[in-house]
Amino acid sequence: DIETNGIPLPDGEITVVGIYGKGCMTTFIQGENLSGERLQAELASYDLLVTFFGSGFDLPFLKAKYPDLKLDHPHIDLCFAARRLGLRGGLKAIETEIGCYRPTLLEGLTGWDAVRLWEEWQLGKSDSRDVLVQYNEADCKNLEPLADLIYNRLVQRQGLPEYIASL
Repeated sequence: DIETNGIPLPDGEITVVGIYGKGCMTTFIQGENLSGERLQAELASYDLLVTFFGSGFDLPFLKAKYPDLKLDHPHIDLCFAARRLGLRGGLKAIETEIGCYRPTLLEGLTGWDAVRLWEEWQLGKSDSRDVLVQYNEADCKNLEPLADLIYNRLVQRQGLPEYIASL
């Protein structure tokens, strides 16, 4: 998951990149540890990318800002898979609908709050950095239960267990 400064491409900047997998969270922050080389090294340990509207936002930003970054992993965009199941809205709306809640500190925050938190941190409000990182982490970690739910509902809908049992 990425956060940006709120300005669209080509002038927008990535402020935070979060990668969650194998039970570990890795956060890259502009001006601290965010670079194409570090992203590539981290992504090399994964076989699959799972995003929420990543094909429309995260991946185009990453490709534009880090043109040498190899993003050739298979990719599942949960936004479109969720729509196939009748789940509508953004990630936070779907989280609420499926009963996946965020810590109280993060309730009600949106992508625009991430932009605001970045700006506040740049102006010296150090606790805004921590909230921004927690917000990005929640975006990343909540994709796992959402992916599980979508997978299970699609399997149930498609009758996959019966098909596999017949093999």
